[in-house]
Amino acid sequence: MLERFAGWLVGRMLASQAFPKEDAPLVSFGIVQGLRTLIEIILLLCTGLFMNLFWQGVVILLAFMPLRIYAGGYHARTPMQCAVKTWILFFGILFLYRFAPGLLWIQILILVITGLSLWRFAPVEHENKPLEEYEVIKYRKRAFGVYGTETALFVILQLLGATGAARCIVLGIGMMLLIMWIGVGVNWRGHHYE
Repeated sequence: MLERFAGWLVGRMLASQAFPKEDAPLVSFGIVQGLRTLIEIILLLCTGLFMNLFWQGVVILLAFMPLRIYAGGYHARTPMQCAVKTWILFFGILFLYRFAPGLLWIQILILVITGLSLWRFAPVEHENKPLEEYEVIKYRKRAFGVYGTETALFVILQLLGATGAARCIVLGIGMMLLIMWIGVGVNWRGHHYE
């Protein structure tokens, strides 16, 4: 269904000469990916709303998404698997927010482990998208930039007494950390058995 809509939209854009015809497959792919991402985000936000944790879900996603882009990690084999696995992980993170104690020392430990993991593993490559050395350097710097910004924001929010928002930042970072570790494990297992 998304592919048909993207095809229709690309046809309309081609009629208005928005881009060269040879770029149509790439534009169509981008539209489909963008729509899938939008649907996943709406699903996740609806989950937060259903659990009465909407703003917490927003903050968790805002902490998770930029780190995920630059740090890499596990990729599901199909878009449906990606959506389902991401939803399960997000639900689990919201469940932790709701029921687990927000101990400061655990949050600091997550931040430290994330920093060390980024230094050691970021960006985690995927078998379908190997990275050149300059890309590794660029993405690692950007991942650390996002991580440093989010860590500073965590500290500021803690000092201001906004502990719930600070905790959500750590949970978003923790969500990315889990995906990064799974990606490292999958890559290690794949190389180990070759």
